[in-house]
Amino acid sequence: MIELTSNATQKIKEFAESEPGKFFRVKLNSGGCSGFEYIVNFSEQLPDDVVYVIGDISVIIDSLSNSMLPNLRIDYVDTLAYSGFKFDNPSATSKCGCGQSFNL
Repeated sequence: MIELTSNATQKIKEFAESEPGKFFRVKLNSGGCSGFEYIVNFSEQLPDDVVYVIGDISVIIDSLSNSMLPNLRIDYVDTLAYSGFKFDNPSATSKCGCGQSFNL
């Protein structure tokens, strides 16, 4: 299950205007200072993707990343110090100080 805050929903819709026919993708990569880092972009759907339809937004996640992201909550923050998507992953056992990478 994926949850999008209203800020995340609004920002995804804004970004999607320049990416017609593509979906909002969330992926995990090995890296960052705590083991895994979140990658977001817009892309076409692939055969092993899991699709979450949240309102009028489709979020796609590859099956491997999806297994590590149960109950993921995605927000978008815009402050003087940081602008971007923020992830709350209850499966994370630790995360780095900036919150952009985590460990399981």
